[in-house]
This record gives sequence, structure tokens and C-alpha cells, in this order.
Amino acid sequence: MHGFSCDVLGWRPVTPFRPLFPLLALLLVMAAGTARAQETRTVTGTVLARRDSSAISGAVVQVPSQGLMVVADTAGAFVLPQMPRVRVWITFDRIGVAPDSVWLDPDQDVLTVFLQLAPIRLPAITAEVEPGARLRFRQQVQPSIVTIDRSTIRRLPAPIEADVIRVVQMLPGTVALNDYTVGFNVR
Repeated sequence: MHGFSCDVLGWRPVTPFRPLFPLLALLLVMAAGTARAQETRTVTGTVLARRDSSAISGAVVQVPSQGLMVVADTAGAFVLPQMPRVRVWITFDRIGVAPDSVWLDPDQDVLTVFLQLAPIRLPAITAEVEPGARLRFRQQVQPSIVTIDRSTIRRLPAPIEADVIRVVQMLPGTVALNDYTVGFNVR
């Protein structure tokens, strides 16, 4: 054979590679899919409460296959940069929220997730006081007493010489009426 065959209608070229066309088409489709998988995208999303659609801040958003983890801001928004254009598994977790996960399709760049709130129940805390101490506090109301010794008076700054009235005015809870009088107010 010389590359031609006889047909009822005439001569036509022989195509010995006809079975290879489906294989070649499959390879081209796979190459296009691989090229698309190498494309990256930025995925933006929001994490909301399922009950009332309020924002859930602090939710940890993870893409385990990419080793990527971000935290949702106060508005519940998050951004996943440099995500490949393939189907990926995304997980969501936070204290007080039931963990959840979703699939993100290759053509999806925006994601809104509604999570179920799961409050954490803590055991009750009880505080007890000795009855005698509380009774003494109610019956014996005493003003506090502050003692100032000479060494304390000498250590404090003074314009000319140490002044007891100025030292008292510097104590917490005391306020001078003005700089010219000796009086002061005590809370």
C-alpha cells in the first residue's frame, strides 16, 4: 500500500493513526485541566451564625490540603489567597461553635458559611465567706488610718522644706482646695 485505498466513491488517504485520536483528545483535556489546576484564585468568605446570621469573629478557617489557615475578623470575613482552582475541603472551628466543613468547587470564589452555635456549659462556682468575718465587717465600721513617719516626709519633694500638709495632700483620696490654703478634702 502506498497510503491510498480504493473506495466506491474514489480514492482517499489511509489514516493508520485513527485509533490514536481519542487518546490525543484525552491528553489535551487532561493538559487543560492541569493548566487550570495551576491557576490560582483568591477566595473571600464570611462566617455567620445559623440562628440569626450574626458575624462569628475569631473562627479558624483551614484548608488542610494546602496547609493554609486564617482567622475570621470581627465582621466574620476571611480571605484565602493563592488557592488553586481545584475542589478543596475547608474546615471551620472556634470555641462555642460546632465544627463544620465544606467543599469549595473550582469555579467558586465567594463562600458564606452558617455555623451552629454550641455554648460551653461550665460548672457552677460558689463563693463562701465565714459568717463571723461578714458580721464583724457590718458591726465595726472603722475609718482607715494612715501613718506617715519622718523619713517619708523628708523623702518627698518640697520647694523649701518638708511640709506635712503637702504630704497629706499627696495621699490617695485627698484633694487640695487650692494652692494658697491649708485645707484639703478627703474622700
